Amino acid sequence: MKNKKLLISISVCLALVVVVVLFNVIFAVRTTRLVFHNEDGNPLATPSDGPSANDVMKYAGGANIFTLSESELLKQLNADSTFSQWHALDVVKSFPNAVEVHLVRRIAVCHLMVNGQTVYIDTFGYVMSEQAQTTTIDITNAFSGNFNGLVPQAGQRLQFSSASDNTRLQCILETVSAVWQLKYAYSDVPQLISAFSFDSTADSMTITTQHGAKIVVAQPTYHLSVRLIKAFSVYQNGGLDMQSPDTVIQVTVKGDIVTEKK
Repeated sequence: MKNKKLLISISVCLALVVVVVLFNVIFAVRTTRLVFHNEDGNPLATPSDGPSANDVMKYAGGANIFTLSESELLKQLNADSTFSQWHALDVVKSFPNAVEVHLVRRIAVCHLMVNGQTVYIDTFGYVMSEQAQTTTIDITNAFSGNFNGLVPQAGQRLQFSSASDNTRLQCILETVSAVWQLKYAYSDVPQLISAFSFDSTADSMTITTQHGAKIVVAQPTYHLSVRLIKAFSVYQNGGLDMQSPDTVIQVTVKGDIVTEKK
C-alpha cells in the first residue's frame, strides 16, 4: 500500500514537472516582429538604422509569454543606445510565443541647457543622443533652474529632482502633442511656439508664439490638450490680429477662450 502511494506521488510530481517544462518551452518567446511607423502612425518600410528582431530577442528571447512585462521590455529597448533614434511605443503579445514591437522615429522638439550642455528632448520626454537636425524650442527658462544632480542620459526619460519641474515638462510635451493634433508636423512646432513659462502662484502656463502673442492657460494640468486645441484654433483662425504681440489669449479652467489686447 505504501509503495503504491509512493508511486502515485512520484507520478504526480513527474507529471507536474513535465507540465511546467512544456509550459516554459511552448510559451517561451521565440519570434519577434517589428513594425515601424511615421509620426502619423502609418507603417514604414524597415529602416536601416532601426533595431532588428535579434535586438528585441536579446531582451525578450526565452521569456515566458505570460510573465513577460511589456513595460519592462519597452524600457530596455528605449535605453539601448544602438538604435537611439527609434522609440519603442508598444508591445503586443501574440500567443503562443511571439511578440510584436511598434516603433516610431524620435523627433527632437525641445532643448534645455544643463550645466553648460545642450540637452535635446523628443516628443516622449526622452533624451536624444544626437544634436537635433531641425530647430527646437528652448525650454530652459520654464523650470526652476535647480538642475543639481540632473544627469541627462541618452535613451532615458528626462527626470528632474523637483516634482513641479517634472509636471512642467509633461505640460510642455502635452502642448506639443496638442499642436500636432492641429495638423502641424512635430518638426514645425518650433515655428509656432517660441517659449514656455510657468507662474506657480497663479497656477498658469504661458505659451509665447513666434509672432509674439501669448496663450495663458489656467491650471495646465487639467484637461490641457482639449483646451489648447481650442486656444490654438482661435489663434490660427483669428487672422493677424490674434497673432500680434499685444494679444493675450486666456484659457479658463472650463475651456472658455477670452482674448484681450495689452
